Amino acid sequence: MDDEGRRLAEMSDDEWAKRMKRLERQLKRAKPRFSARRRSSPERGSSPERGSSPERGSSPGRESSPGRGKVLLGVGIFVVAAAVTGVGLVRHHDGSTRNAAETPGPSQSTGASGPFDGTPARSWHNATVGLVMPPAGQAGPYSAATVKGALARARAYLLTARTAPAVLVRHDLNALAALATSAVSRTTLYPTLLAPGNTLAAPVRVSGSVTDSFEAATEEFSEHLSVTGNLIWAYALRATYAVEQPQPLLIRHEHIKLDFYLDADMDGPQAAVYPVSDVETVYSMDCGYANDRLLGLPRVNDPDREPAAGGSTKGAFDPEQPVDRPVRGCIKR
Repeated sequence: MDDEGRRLAEMSDDEWAKRMKRLERQLKRAKPRFSARRRSSPERGSSPERGSSPERGSSPGRESSPGRGKVLLGVGIFVVAAAVTGVGLVRHHDGSTRNAAETPGPSQSTGASGPFDGTPARSWHNATVGLVMPPAGQAGPYSAATVKGALARARAYLLTARTAPAVLVRHDLNALAALATSAVSRTTLYPTLLAPGNTLAAPVRVSGSVTDSFEAATEEFSEHLSVTGNLIWAYALRATYAVEQPQPLLIRHEHIKLDFYLDADMDGPQAAVYPVSDVETVYSMDCGYANDRLLGLPRVNDPDREPAAGGSTKGAFDPEQPVDRPVRGCIKR
């Protein structure tokens, strides 16, 4: 290290500050001179004067030395840049650490598979979200508000009949019957009842469509609003007995029709549901329980299952599949 470099290295903070101020003043004084030279170009054929006197305020013996000025300028810029860069790095590091601590990363997979994995039902919503009713509009003499109320009543009926634990597990139909007309029997409420030893392993999921239409009066029926559903329900069940299939998933595809006879003094939400029909096909179920109008996973010793019937679920998730075909592999009683 030469004398100049050693002297710069041994400078105190105050000396550095004074030197930087002098350097700043020197640069300010030099800027107009450089600018004037850029702005004024010599005439063609002329050359700048040699040995021109320095500008007022400059001294040829001290800061005016080009080599010394370049050293000071380079050292000053280096120190300032290093300080700024160092601060920037510290701030960047602190910020990155803080953000990593505050921002949660993507959830890690535990490796456990859900009951709907590997099937189209994996992307379905739970029934409380997935059951979507059509937009309400004027239907015959019924206003949009009346139709909207009836659709809400139909939705409540379907969710109660297909997903309510009171209906599924305890076979308590009081809440379902309260939504329907008193003219229907227990059977024609069309509930979904789980077989003994079966419980829900996950919330029921659903996919499909619901439509509504106005039905004019006929000789047999008065005018009414009809709500029709083409729905596929996915039940993830857990059984206390040995089952035939490794994946405990039952699929119930139904075409259900619910009618509403809306009198002049009755709005939609107060209208009683009149369940007209429910045609269904259930896949991967126990045949013996199905004959008893129950939904359960197939037992190893299912008494009403045909030998070597297999367990095909082809078309189970397709809403275009017919639902009035005979149940494959089951012996009807």
